[in-house]
Amino acid sequence: MENAEYINHPLIKPDKIEARLYQQTLFASCANKNSLVVLPTGLGKTILFIMVAAHRLQKFPECKIIFCAPTKPLLDQHLRTTKDLMEIEDKQIILLSGAIDPLKRENIWKLGKIFICTPQTLQNDIIQKRVNLDDVVLLCLDEAHKSVGDHSYVFIAEQYHKKAKNPLLLGITASPGSDSERIQELQDNLGITNIEIRDETSDDVRQYIHEIEEVWEKVALPEEFGIILNTFDDLFRKILEELKEMKIIKSANPRNNPRRELLKLRQKVNEKYSQTMEEDRGDFFKAMGLVGNSIRLSHAIELIETQGVPSLGKYLERQINEIRMGKGSRALKNLMLSEEIITVVESVKQLQEQKIIHPKLQRLKEIIAENVENNPFNRILVFAHFRSAVKAINEELNKIQGVSSHWFVGQSSMRDDKGLSQKDQIEIMQSFRDGSYNILVSTSVAEEGLDIGECDLVIFYDSVPSAIRLIQRKGRTGRRRKGRVIMLIAEGTRDEGYMWAAKKRTQKMRRLVKEYDILEKNRSVSAKDKQKGLLEYLKEGKKEEIKEKTKPEISDEGKISVICDIRERNTTIIKELMKKEVNLGFERLDVGDYICSDQVIIERKEVNDLVKSIIDKRLFTQAKVLTESCSKSLIIIEGDLDLHKTSLHPNALTGALSSLVTDFRIPLIYTKNQKETAEMILAIAKREQLERKRRVSVGKRKGLGMKIQMEESIASLPHVDHKIATRLLKHFGSIRNVFTAKLEDYLVIRGIGEKIAIDIIDYLYANYNEVETGEIEEALDELEWLKKEKEKKTKN
Repeated sequence: MENAEYINHPLIKPDKIEARLYQQTLFASCANKNSLVVLPTGLGKTILFIMVAAHRLQKFPECKIIFCAPTKPLLDQHLRTTKDLMEIEDKQIILLSGAIDPLKRENIWKLGKIFICTPQTLQNDIIQKRVNLDDVVLLCLDEAHKSVGDHSYVFIAEQYHKKAKNPLLLGITASPGSDSERIQELQDNLGITNIEIRDETSDDVRQYIHEIEEVWEKVALPEEFGIILNTFDDLFRKILEELKEMKIIKSANPRNNPRRELLKLRQKVNEKYSQTMEEDRGDFFKAMGLVGNSIRLSHAIELIETQGVPSLGKYLERQINEIRMGKGSRALKNLMLSEEIITVVESVKQLQEQKIIHPKLQRLKEIIAENVENNPFNRILVFAHFRSAVKAINEELNKIQGVSSHWFVGQSSMRDDKGLSQKDQIEIMQSFRDGSYNILVSTSVAEEGLDIGECDLVIFYDSVPSAIRLIQRKGRTGRRRKGRVIMLIAEGTRDEGYMWAAKKRTQKMRRLVKEYDILEKNRSVSAKDKQKGLLEYLKEGKKEEIKEKTKPEISDEGKISVICDIRERNTTIIKELMKKEVNLGFERLDVGDYICSDQVIIERKEVNDLVKSIIDKRLFTQAKVLTESCSKSLIIIEGDLDLHKTSLHPNALTGALSSLVTDFRIPLIYTKNQKETAEMILAIAKREQLERKRRVSVGKRKGLGMKIQMEESIASLPHVDHKIATRLLKHFGSIRNVFTAKLEDYLVIRGIGEKIAIDIIDYLYANYNEVETGEIEEALDELEWLKKEKEKKTKN
C-alpha cells in the first residue's frame, strides 16, 4: 500500500503490519488487561494477537505464549500468519494437535516459544500434566464466543489464571452472542476485566470495512416433492390425531406442534401414565411410540423441504437399517412398514433415478455457472448443513464447465459417511486458496475464522437460525474487497422461518453491541497515548518493574488420588477434581469409571445412558462384572431421574433399580450433575484413603472375566442379545465355532430363525472394503420382506 506506515518492533518483521490506528488503540487497551475483543471479520484479530505477543515476549523473553483455535485448518492458517509476521525462528513457532502422539507432545511443550493448538489438545495436556502453564505469559483464545457452558476454553482459562505466574488472556471473536447474559458469562468464565467492541459503524474501523451485498433467492418446491410432503403430512396428522385422542396434545394441527414441543411430550406421557395399572401399560407404550414417530416425521419433513432427496434417502435408510439389525422399536417398525412410508421410499427411489435432488440445487448451479463465466478466478464458498447434501451438491457442481469443486467436512466418520483427516482438510483448503479448486462446498466446519481473500461470493444452501453462525458464514467474504452473500430459501418452508429468526437475533446482537459502550470507561490509556506507535508504547512499558508472582508449589505427596477411565477425561468431573487438587491417574478401565481405593469402584451412569442400558440389558451385565471385580462397588446415577421423564415406563425403571440394590447389592447414589458427582467421588476417596488408610495405585487390575468377554463379543452380532449369545456359546463351545458354523447349525438355537441366521452369516462374511450400506433398492426389499413377515404373523 502506497504511503502506508508499518509497525516497527524487534519481534515483528519490517514492512509487514500496517500501522492502523484502531489496532494500536486495541493493543494499548489489551496489553496489560485480560481482554475480550469483538471485531468484525477481516479486520485483523490475528494481527492484534501478534502485536500483544511481541510485547509479552519482549517483556518476558524466557517465557511462552499459547494461541488456541477450534479447528485444524484455522490452526494451520494462524501458524502461517505467525511465521510470516514474527521475527522468531520458525522452529520456535509450533503447531500442536491431537494427531501428535501424547508422549511426543510432552517433550514438544518444552521446546518452543509460541504454541498454536486446539482447545481439546491443550485441555487434555493440562489434565494429563504434559504442559506447564507457569511460564505462559499470554493465552489467546480465538472464537472466544465459545467460552460458555462446559467448553474447553472455560477450563483452560481457569487453570491458566490459577497456575501462570504472569497471566494475560486475550479473547477474540466477531460475534459475542445475542444477549447480555452470554457476554457476562464470557467475562466471568475467562476472567475478563476489559471489553473492546467495534462494529461496522465504528468511526475508527469504517474505512477498512468492505460492503457485503445480501440477496435472498426464494425457490418453489416441485410437484414431485408435494407428493412426498402430502404423504408425510397425512401420516403426521394421523399420529397427532391419535395423540390428541389420548389427551397428550390439545391440537392435531402440525403448525401447533413444532419439533421443540414434540420433544417435550415424552415427559407428559410419563406423567399421565405414571399411576396406571399393569393392564393399562399398553396405552403408555402406544403413546411413547406415537411421540417417537411424530419426531421422526417432523425431521423427515424438514429434510425434504430444505435439503432434498439425498438427505431424506439417507435418513430413511438408517431407520430401515435399525430394523434390519434388530435394534428398531415396535413403533419404528410400524412406521416404516406403513403404506405411506413405503410409498415415500418408492418415490425417493424414483427421484434418485431421475437425478432430482432439490430445486435449490438447480438455482445454485445457475448462479455458479454465471459467476464462473463472468469471473473464472473468483472463489465461491457454498454452505450446507448435512454431509449428504454437501456431497450431492459437490458432485452436481463439478458437471458445470469451468468448475473445479471439492467437498469439505469434519473429521468424524461413520460406516457410510467418510470424514476428512486433518491433513486432507488443510490440503483442500490450501488448494481452494491457490485456485486449484474454485468452489468449496462445506458444512459448518468452514464457518469460523478461515481467511480466503479471493472469496467474493458465499452461498447459503440452507438457512441457520443462529445469529453467530449467520455472522460467521457471511464473514468468509468481503475480507479484501466487496463481497456478496446469496441465501437460497425454499418458499413456504422452515428455511424462511430459520432465516427470519437469524436476522432478528443478529439485529438484537448489534443493538447489544452498541449498548456495551464500555470503550471509554475501561480504557486506561489517555487519548494522547493512543496516538503513539507501538514501539514507543513498548519502550515506556520496559520502564515498568517486572514483578513475577510466586505461586506455591503443591506436591503430589499426601494428595487424594483417583484412577479415572481414560474415556472420562473430557468431563466436567475431571475438571472439578483438578480444582480440588486431586491427583488423577488415567487408564482404560475394563470395570467401572473411577477407582477410589483398592476396594471401591464407581460406575457412573447418566440418566439417558441408564435408560438405554436397561433397554438393551447391558446394565445387568455391568452390575454382575462390578460385583465380581471388587468388594465395594457402587453406581452413581447422574441427572434428573424423574420416573415420569424417561422413555421407560416408571414400573420398568423402578424394577431395574430395585434389582441393582436387592439382587446385586450395589448401592445407588443420585447426583444432579457432573459437579455433584465430582464432590461425591472426592468424598468417597477421602474416606477410603484418609480415614481407612486404603491405597489406590495405577497398575493392573482385575478386568472382565473371560466368559463375560466372550458373551460381549457374540452379543455384537445382528439381532443377538446376551441371552442368545449365552445359548450360542453353550451350544458351540467357543467363539471360533460360533463364527464358523453353517446356517442350518444356527437354526437349532432358540430365538434364531432363518432370517436372523442369514443376517449373521452375511455379517460374518462381509468384506469391510466392499460393504455399501444404504442402497434404497435394498431398503425397499427389506421393507417388503418385513411387511410379509408381519402379515404371516397376523394370519397365524
